[in-house]
Amino acid sequence: EGYTVGEDGKALIAELAVGAEVKITATYVVTEKDILAGSVKNTATAEGDPIDDPKNPEDPKTPEGGDDEEETTDEAAPSVSITKTSNVPEGEAVSLGDVIEYTVTIANTGNISLNDVTLTDVMTGVDGVTVLPGNLKEDGQIGTLAPNSEPVVITYTHEVTEKDLGGILHNVATVTAYPAAPDPIVTYAEGRAVEPITASAEADVATIARSPKLSVVKEVTSTPAAEDGKYVLGETITYKVTVTNTGNLTLNDIVVSDVLTRPDGTTTVPSGFDVNDARIDSLEPGASAEITYDHVIVEADLGGALTNAATATGQPDIPDPDPETPDPDPTPDEPDEVIVDTEDPSNCSITVTKQTTDYMGEPLALNAGAAFQVALFSDEAMTRRVGEVQTIVYEGNSSTASVTFEGLKRGTYYVAEVDEAGNVIADSDTFAGGVYVPQYEDGNQVVITENGAAASFAFTNAFLVLPSDGEYYWEKTLTITKNVKDLNGKAMKVNDTFYAGIFTDESLTTLADNVSQNIVPLRLNGTSSVSVEVGVTVPVDGSEITLYVAEVNSAGVPVENMDGFAYNVEVENGAVTLAEESEDAATVITNTSTEETVESECENTGDQSADSGNTTGTSSRSVKTGDETPIMMLVCMLGLSAMAIILLVSRRRRSQG
Repeated sequence: EGYTVGEDGKALIAELAVGAEVKITATYVVTEKDILAGSVKNTATAEGDPIDDPKNPEDPKTPEGGDDEEETTDEAAPSVSITKTSNVPEGEAVSLGDVIEYTVTIANTGNISLNDVTLTDVMTGVDGVTVLPGNLKEDGQIGTLAPNSEPVVITYTHEVTEKDLGGILHNVATVTAYPAAPDPIVTYAEGRAVEPITASAEADVATIARSPKLSVVKEVTSTPAAEDGKYVLGETITYKVTVTNTGNLTLNDIVVSDVLTRPDGTTTVPSGFDVNDARIDSLEPGASAEITYDHVIVEADLGGALTNAATATGQPDIPDPDPETPDPDPTPDEPDEVIVDTEDPSNCSITVTKQTTDYMGEPLALNAGAAFQVALFSDEAMTRRVGEVQTIVYEGNSSTASVTFEGLKRGTYYVAEVDEAGNVIADSDTFAGGVYVPQYEDGNQVVITENGAAASFAFTNAFLVLPSDGEYYWEKTLTITKNVKDLNGKAMKVNDTFYAGIFTDESLTTLADNVSQNIVPLRLNGTSSVSVEVGVTVPVDGSEITLYVAEVNSAGVPVENMDGFAYNVEVENGAVTLAEESEDAATVITNTSTEETVESECENTGDQSADSGNTTGTSSRSVKTGDETPIMMLVCMLGLSAMAIILLVSRRRRSQG
């Protein structure tokens, strides 16, 4: 009260009587400059219109007045704070490629402004090298922060690299600021009016261990030609090796190694493997590379499982920062193996057949059980024997007997008759009172050029002096011919097997035992006629034997005693008589179908009727050959028959000298 405030902000007292008093109040907000100045000095003055002195009107009095007051302010206290956190939970470790997000909060915690506020961030990696986080933007420039202003929040990220792995990422964020300058300016370092203030905050993140690692996968991309899946000599195996970096470090100078283990346990490298081609410059984590190469099968590879093992090793692109705890070996724990089978190198055989004759070359059948020895040699001089001596045993009265040498490799062999001690019979030897000479018409050599081959070798023992009576027989040949005709009497092609039985009695009850086979398969195989030769032994005393030939089933039962046989059977020369001086004999069995025929899918190129030209035809339904015996019984009976009688199928008339 008692005053007004003018437009100029001054207080106006209209009249102030003597002794009167007017109080004027005012407020003032302390500024940053006041704080920087250290105090606030306030001066109040008053003036009014002069009053004339009646005693001295020419000397008016000017009122005296004025008062100063100075208030001190708080001292300038610049302060800045910083906090730093990451998005990685405590106790967890980050992996290669993970992204760490950092959050930094900066606040002015003092009472004066902060200028040129700047954030810097230094990350000390596992290897001790300092780097800036990946995307701290704008070089950390924040600008000015006033007192009591909102804090500044900055986020940025760092993607974990290979250099970061295997320890702790030590990360320090630092804020630097310059407090507002006092007036007058006092110059400090770097031309600044004030010295900077700083604050720092840490955020450490653990990383997973360094793990250099390679995986190797090997496969065979080729396919053997053989149906049994085995590779043969000279064939090529193609291998493909895929190397993958399954670790978390880039690997350089990767070298692939490969070992072939042969069936005999020896080792080698694939023939097409070149160590220079098996190098990979570098593989980043997760990357792969392929290498292919061949191996050509050689003799040493044969005989079983050919095992191929591949592995790889390399060096980390970033050296181990802690040699005292070296990195794991990147080589796979076990090589990757593939196995292929190769053909048996000892799967060849040589069947040696011995023919006994008289000195004129006529077949000479020996009694069952007659035995001779033969052997194989690897040299032409026949001094290095291959395997054991084999015994050729005559099974049944026959002029031939065979033995087979098995488990042989490819190569050249020499065959010779030997005595029981394995000594080669160079000139002659004796048997049952007779004297014979081994004869090798084409020499002793047998050459096997392919694995798995079955070779044959035949030689003759020519008896210069015949064995004792009762120890040998002469052989004759009985030729059995089968003809098949249709209902009209024309040749008819069939795919069936018929059987002829050889008996010693006209009633056809007893099968002969002096023949090479007494139940003779007659396989037509799409033809209308077939012939088979059967060896027959005859006494050396000139006496005769008579045999009876008839159509039978596979068990030796005559078809005339069976129902349902689809043919009429006609046997020409069904009874044959043979002796030492007789000629060989022949029997013809003709089957004429009892059913209508239809046109065949194949043309008859066999027998033709004179007035019909080429004719075709088969039975309108399955042909019955009289074979109604259960298959297992058939197999057993044929086996017993074959074991009981095996005789030579060729014979020639003996000539007397």
